Amino acid sequence: MNVCFKDYPAICRRYGFNGYAATGESLWLSGMSAPSVLVRGGSFPVQMLPEGFQAVYPFLPFVHSENAMRAAMFGLYGNDFWMELGLLLSYVVVSLVIGLGLRRPALTLTEWMERKLESTKVM
Repeated sequence: MNVCFKDYPAICRRYGFNGYAATGESLWLSGMSAPSVLVRGGSFPVQMLPEGFQAVYPFLPFVHSENAMRAAMFGLYGNDFWMELGLLLSYVVVSLVIGLGLRRPALTLTEWMERKLESTKVM
């Protein structure tokens, strides 16, 4: 979740205490986005990275987006482009299922945390 600085107040107002946590996490993750270029194979070949990362690497979404871009730029071989786009779409579907499935528990948690935060009279 890499959010522009101007969006932080809106997120905090919308999501209450969870918004404060999400924006803090986003600030931390945005500091991690620069080193993520190193582990994508942009600076080092994947074969030079640790074995644990090599095992996880094929399941990361940017692998499929890179393959789709490669197929689009350098010519199609069979259905490579469409297969990679289908795999990327599967990440969207899984994210939607998780997000919609956790929406109600997250709202309940947000309301509970708001009540607890208001009872402290600190914020």
